[in-house]
Amino acid sequence: MPNIICVGPGPHIPSDGVLGSTSSPNGGGLLCTSPACQAALAAAQALILGSSANQTTLQGRASAALAVNATFLGLASPTNAQVLAQVQRLTRECNALIRLMLGLLSDISDTA
Repeated sequence: MPNIICVGPGPHIPSDGVLGSTSSPNGGGLLCTSPACQAALAAAQALILGSSANQTTLQGRASAALAVNATFLGLASPTNAQVLAQVQRLTRECNALIRLMLGLLSDISDTA
């Protein structure tokens, strides 16, 4: 069986970088627990997710959305106007979540 080898910059834990073995031909892409390899992972994640003002804005809106959605769910018989407003709000919230997941943070105008 082929070895699973850490793909990070090393030095590795264990020192040879071998994390185990696998019967799968696609067993690569893993990192060991060494500080250098974990730092490389953190840097890659920060690059992918970004740490922008738009991300912070969307995360704040998501927190506020929970309260607004709970209020709507508490309505016994919402009016048509309330239902329409909620559908529009949910569409913007979905756009925000999709943008966060895909890292499409350059324009968040369809989330407000």
